[in-house]
Amino acid sequence: MSRLLAICLLLWGTVAAQATDTSTFASRDDLNAFKELQQSKLESQKELQVKDMEAVRQQITAVDKRVDDQLAQIGQSIDRFGIVATLLSIGITILLVLGGFLGYRNARSEAKDAASDAAGASAKEWFDKQANQLRETIEAMEQKAARLHAEMDEHAQGVQAHAADVAKALNTAQESIGKTGTQIPSALDESTKVLAQRDRELKASNEDSYSFDDWNTRAHAAYASGALEDAAYFWLKASRVANVGAASVAKVLVNRGITQGQLSQNEAAMATYDEVLRRFGEAAEPALRESVARALINKGISQGRLNQDEAAMDTYEEVLRRFGDSVEPVLRESVARALINKANTQCRLNQNEAALATYDEVQRLFGDSAEPALQKQVAIALVNKGNTQGQLN
Repeated sequence: MSRLLAICLLLWGTVAAQATDTSTFASRDDLNAFKELQQSKLESQKELQVKDMEAVRQQITAVDKRVDDQLAQIGQSIDRFGIVATLLSIGITILLVLGGFLGYRNARSEAKDAASDAAGASAKEWFDKQANQLRETIEAMEQKAARLHAEMDEHAQGVQAHAADVAKALNTAQESIGKTGTQIPSALDESTKVLAQRDRELKASNEDSYSFDDWNTRAHAAYASGALEDAAYFWLKASRVANVGAASVAKVLVNRGITQGQLSQNEAAMATYDEVLRRFGEAAEPALRESVARALINKGISQGRLNQDEAAMDTYEEVLRRFGDSVEPVLRESVARALINKANTQCRLNQNEAALATYDEVQRLFGDSAEPALQKQVAIALVNKGNTQGQLN
């Protein structure tokens, strides 16, 4: 800018000098010469001015370049500052978020602690209020439970006592079956009363739920009351109950056969005894051997009632073959009974001499026995022997 001002002053001075020179030199030649000189000077100055202007232009360009460079540097600085400011703002935001999260966490923890304290206080207050009522309720329930327990014990004892009475009555009834001949029992002793009561209880329940003991009890109750058809049917039902011991099945089948014989159903009775022999004839269990022996003896009796005396004596011989060497008192009694029945059959066939020999066999085998049942059989054999001897004069 100072250079431009100097150029302007120089031009103004030149004009002023020209005016002075014009007034000084009057002649044309001088004027022309002066013009040429001035023109030459003016051109020279003009060239100088052009050069100066070019230099100024170059300087301005350089200045512009420096300004542009400075502006670019400033822009880069501004950009870096913006990045730094952005990063700084992000960092501040993160710090604010962390601070807010920590503050929320602390506030939540404090609220939770406060809520927990409030809940604990409320629960404690509720429990304190309900403690007495709950304690009274528990005490009442304990007293009620004690009463119920006592009642259950009493009921259980009653049930056990009743079951024991029923079991005892069943044993008594079982011992009497077949020992009274064809006479149907009619007197209701204590055992038959117990069985009758139990029979009434069972009638009130569904037969589909009956166990073996239930059918057997009803059969004994019917037998004791003289309802032999019902007794035979109930013993059949008892024998068909699943998962029952073989000894129990054999016993009720023998009872059924005896009952059928008392009903004069001798063919059916023999079929029942044959079922016992088929199912349990080779068993080694003492209870089963006893039932097999009873089945054979009663089968022989049924054969005798059907006038099958020869077959009956073969059946009695089967008893001797199977159990003649047995040492069990029950089986020894069965052997003695089989011998007496055989001798009685021989008497009916007028084989009196053979009958006397059979009675003597009973006396020989069991005459020295101390068992009351065997002594009874020996006594029967002796009486029958005496009667037979009387018939032979």
